[in-house]
Amino acid sequence: MKPLKLKLENFGPYEEQTIDFESFEETPLFLISGKTGSGKTTLFDAMCFALFGKTSGMDRQPEQMRSDFAKATEATSVEFEFEHHGKTYSIVRQPKQILAKKRGKGMHESNAKIELTFKDNDGKEKVLTKMSVVNVFLKDLLHLTAEQFTQIILLPQGKFRRFLTANSNDKEGLLRELFGTFFYHRWSEDIQKRARQIIQANEEQNQTIKVLQSQIQGLDNDGNVVQWLKDLNERVSDEASAVQKGSEDVINQSETVEKMASDYREKCQLHEDLIKITELKEQYESLKGREKSINILRGKLLKLEWVEKNKDLFSSLEYSRKKSTDLEKMISDKKKALQQSKSRSIEKKSEQILLQRKSEKMNKLRVSVMEGKGQAELFKRAEVWRAKCTELASKLSEEKEKLETSQKKCISIEETLAKKEKKVEKKDVLNEETLLLQQETAKLAEEQDQLAALSKMHTEMIQKNSELLKFEKNLEKAYQEYQDAQKLYSQLDNDFALTQIQRLSQHLKAGTPCPVCGSMTHPAPAKVELVRDITESKVKEAQENAKKAADIYHSYKGEYQAKKDQSGIEKNKYRKQYEKVTKIVVGSFKGEILIDLADLLEKKRDKILHRKQKLEVEQVEIGEATREIKILQNKNQKLQKIVEQTKDNIHEITVAHAKVKTTIKRLIEQLPTNFKTLADLQSSMEKQQTEVTEYDVRVRELQEEVEQAALSVTALETNIQNYQQQFRDEEKVKNQLSSKVQFSVQNCDFAVDSDFIEKSLRELSKAVNYRDGIKDYEEKLLTIKTKTEQLTERTKNLKDPKLEELKKKLLIEKEKRDTLVDTVAKYKQTYQSDKNIFEQVSSMWNSQQKKLKKLASWNQLAEVMNGKGRLKLSLERYVLKSYLSKVLLIANGHLARLSQGRYAFKLDKNNGAYATDTGLEINVFDDNTGKVRSVHTLSGGESFIAALALSLALGEVLQNVNGGSNIEALFIDEGFGSLDEEALETALEALQTIEGANRLFGIISHVGILRDKIPDQMRVLSNNGHSTIVYEHKF
Repeated sequence: MKPLKLKLENFGPYEEQTIDFESFEETPLFLISGKTGSGKTTLFDAMCFALFGKTSGMDRQPEQMRSDFAKATEATSVEFEFEHHGKTYSIVRQPKQILAKKRGKGMHESNAKIELTFKDNDGKEKVLTKMSVVNVFLKDLLHLTAEQFTQIILLPQGKFRRFLTANSNDKEGLLRELFGTFFYHRWSEDIQKRARQIIQANEEQNQTIKVLQSQIQGLDNDGNVVQWLKDLNERVSDEASAVQKGSEDVINQSETVEKMASDYREKCQLHEDLIKITELKEQYESLKGREKSINILRGKLLKLEWVEKNKDLFSSLEYSRKKSTDLEKMISDKKKALQQSKSRSIEKKSEQILLQRKSEKMNKLRVSVMEGKGQAELFKRAEVWRAKCTELASKLSEEKEKLETSQKKCISIEETLAKKEKKVEKKDVLNEETLLLQQETAKLAEEQDQLAALSKMHTEMIQKNSELLKFEKNLEKAYQEYQDAQKLYSQLDNDFALTQIQRLSQHLKAGTPCPVCGSMTHPAPAKVELVRDITESKVKEAQENAKKAADIYHSYKGEYQAKKDQSGIEKNKYRKQYEKVTKIVVGSFKGEILIDLADLLEKKRDKILHRKQKLEVEQVEIGEATREIKILQNKNQKLQKIVEQTKDNIHEITVAHAKVKTTIKRLIEQLPTNFKTLADLQSSMEKQQTEVTEYDVRVRELQEEVEQAALSVTALETNIQNYQQQFRDEEKVKNQLSSKVQFSVQNCDFAVDSDFIEKSLRELSKAVNYRDGIKDYEEKLLTIKTKTEQLTERTKNLKDPKLEELKKKLLIEKEKRDTLVDTVAKYKQTYQSDKNIFEQVSSMWNSQQKKLKKLASWNQLAEVMNGKGRLKLSLERYVLKSYLSKVLLIANGHLARLSQGRYAFKLDKNNGAYATDTGLEINVFDDNTGKVRSVHTLSGGESFIAALALSLALGEVLQNVNGGSNIEALFIDEGFGSLDEEALETALEALQTIEGANRLFGIISHVGILRDKIPDQMRVLSNNGHSTIVYEHKF
């Protein structure tokens, strides 16, 4: 993936800025510089936001990147164009933001938006606008997350220099973040968690086992659980035997009780049967006493059954009589209605003859109405043409007024256009001034950076002079200590010599050489005053102290001289640099006061800022004037079209108005003279039409009434004939039914008349009760007689038993059985409780043994995973060691170029004293000495070069690990300030060598010397919260 263009709108400090990375295509190594907070990091936030919807630092939400100065109507957006595998992709993304409503007043929340444009394999342009679809597409395309993209494209030097010297534990944290080996760490924690869970579960089970043991009385709870379970098992076996024996006794006793209970039930049944026989005999005699009343019921039932049998015949006769009477009445009513219908028919025919005499008059009225309709149409047409004439007159007036207004507007717009165009003519002059101002701004920024560097040199020089003065005082102190130590040593040495001379002079013998002069004779031995006793060890100690003091003094003296020389060099260097800066700033060397230069640059900055603000205002005014000119020109063109169109409209309306007047005149000549208005004509026509309509309606109504009367007469005559025939037929039926009733009465055994029949018909419902009463009586009588015979047969030759004695014996046996049952129940309860506890404890104990075996396995696995063995290497660190080996292999190629073949990384394979310094320790092989040494011994410049090589290699390995993602851009943040001039040259040459591999390299730095070393630059200029990008390509 190679960046091509980045366009920012109201994003961070950028109002509207386009960054063209293609301008560095010929020389991909370029410098990105700018003040702190100017917006350098915002460029990477924008790229990361466009691709992933997140910022590069992950500490700010995309919504927070909206510019404070953004207008409510202007949206925040980022457009990022990049090339990947030979294809160009353009993505535009907007965050969720609050914007002004396009219609109406107020604000609304605009949702996040996205648009990805690219060409497919067939060369057709495709546009994706759905957020989820675009995110998945980019993830599949780049094989990177936002975090991985940031780690690969932006390499912060300080981070990798700390990584270089960190111990294995600290390296592990950073590598885990880069290579995503978190799951190894979580896996290890999960194993430890499982082990802790097993330990906790066993402890809980131990507590449960103790609680269960406490419920068993008589067994030792403090001993071995296995022995306790054995003892409890024996007790449970004894309790089971006792329960079995008790259960057998209960069964035997229950059988005895059941036999006695069966015999008692038989005796009770005999006693009840004897009592029942007596009760049944009494009930039978009672029923026999009701025989007379039952016979009366049988007689009543016989009569009712006869009536019920002939009920249909009686009902049919009654119905026939009623129907004959109804038909007689209906015939009489229809004859009266027939007479009335004939009278109405005669009346309607007479009225119809009178209406026929008026028909000629009505025909004349109809003709008059038809003529009036034609005349009314002429009146209407005339009214329409008059309205059209009025409308055309109004339109003509409006068009003339519109023409006058449009012509005035055109004149006003042309005057305004002349003013705006005069203002826009200054645009070229402003562009030249803007270009000049940008150059002056860039020069001022360079002068400020050089002044800042000079100020830093001045501060460091003052600090070193202060340190030199302190060192000078230490030198004087060391010299004094050296003089004192030397003096003390000389004094002690002299005193020691005098002491030795005194001692030897006392032991001189004739013929023995003198140890001082060698004389064999000693005529006058020296007389020495007695001095303090000095030992040789004290003299040697004083000599050693004097020697040490001399060494310290000479060391201080040499170091002081070196610092003094270095200070002189730095002062001379500062002097030259000051003269150089002064000449650049003011054109000649006029003094040594930095504050004067700073004030001068501040004044320059204020002047440039004032000019810039003035230019910006004028540019804004010109831009607004240009936009207004386009708007005014469009308006003028539209107004000209409106003027021409209005003139055409006026001509057309004038012609049409004249034609309408002619038509109105011709219509007025055709109107009738007897009606002044259409209303008068219509009123006359309505009266005539009403009279005709009423006449026609009455004719139709009378015709219908005459026809209806004739139909009514015919229908009534037919009905009367039908009813007379039905009456004759019903009389025949009635006579036949009367004969049948008379025959049935003659053949009956009891007296029958009409009252009897009527009364019996009302009481027919009682027949059911009579039958049921008789049947119930007979069934009860038969049942009592049958039961009595059966019981008498069953109790034949048997006496009534003595039940009380039998009952007492049965109760005694039941009490014995109940006592046995209670005893066995207690045995069972104890047995079941002990058995349950035994099973629970046994199950828990067996489960614990299995868990302990599993715990040993988990602990062993945890020790291996966490590196607690002899190698002190965890599984995660083992994996990271493999990654680091790959990184160092690639890094050595970079380091060889950066150090001119002197250094190479070596991964320390030895185990440290602790896990913190084992597995990921890095050393360097120094080709100059042929030995491996720690990275901690590298100087500042050497450690920067090593960290740079390491960071470049990490970026390459990360790309390979993340699905072979090819990121053809790399930005290196700071770290060049610690290099001397030679090391800086080496680093730049190495980057230029790497840059030759078709990669874009951006160096983010504040180091002033880099501006002279790197010809292609991107400078971020900041002013009052607004930032702009300026490009420099030096040749």
